[in-house]
Amino acid sequence: RDVSGDQQAHGFSFNLEGPLAFQAQNQYPGWFSEESIQELVYDFYDTNADLVPSAVPVAQDNVALGFAPIFAALTGPVKSSLALTSIFPFVNGLQTAEPQAQTDIEALVNAENLDTIVDDFGSTETHFGTPATSDLTTIYNSLTVNGGPTNVCSLDDFKSASTGSVDKLGSRRYLRFTAPTAGVYTLTATAVGPLNDAADPDLVLHQAGEIARSEGPPSNSCQTSGTTTPPLCNESFAASLSPGDYILEVYEWTNTTDDPSYPPIGRTCFDVTVTQP
Repeated sequence: RDVSGDQQAHGFSFNLEGPLAFQAQNQYPGWFSEESIQELVYDFYDTNADLVPSAVPVAQDNVALGFAPIFAALTGPVKSSLALTSIFPFVNGLQTAEPQAQTDIEALVNAENLDTIVDDFGSTETHFGTPATSDLTTIYNSLTVNGGPTNVCSLDDFKSASTGSVDKLGSRRYLRFTAPTAGVYTLTATAVGPLNDAADPDLVLHQAGEIARSEGPPSNSCQTSGTTTPPLCNESFAASLSPGDYILEVYEWTNTTDDPSYPPIGRTCFDVTVTQP
């Protein structure tokens, strides 16, 4: 159950037992789904054998690992992974620690409309919600130091009437890059057209945890709304980095807030660069 609102008077619940995947037909299972993740965690843990209606022939939930392996995966591989916390480092760590259960774990994962997990970054995943969009086909995009821009788009395609666009699939985008040497790196996201409105890109840098954040407001020229061709808006910051792998989070601010004064402007694409002199 999940509750919210004045005196917690509103809420909803999921049935995590019974047939796998969604009970409600207006929902969509996947790596991005709250219910799918809840069902997977509980089915990895418990001894109930749930039906898997999507499997042919019909299979069952044959995983019953108990609490200890789940706790070990969360406090070990998930905590130390360079990937952001998600089902991917969790299942990857669980499969590594419990190889005898790997086939049954894969059956549960596939039943929730995820591809078989082979690494912490979901590099083989092909399911990205419905309706599908060419703007969202990978979980992590690649970014190369001094290698030119990588284009990604922040979306509000999956907003709902009840929860808006906050925390929805595609609103935040993630890019992986490697800093080859120690030094100061400049990270920039520049909005590119066509835009629905003036953009406000924001950036968060991660390396097994957040290490830097840049969430400045748009420039005065970018605050002009209602135009069809607003000026380019960008967010940029410099950070002193050690050699290693990093993840840069990029998003259009209005697509991630529930502030009624700033409704989501929808699809907003950015050219993202990382440079070092």
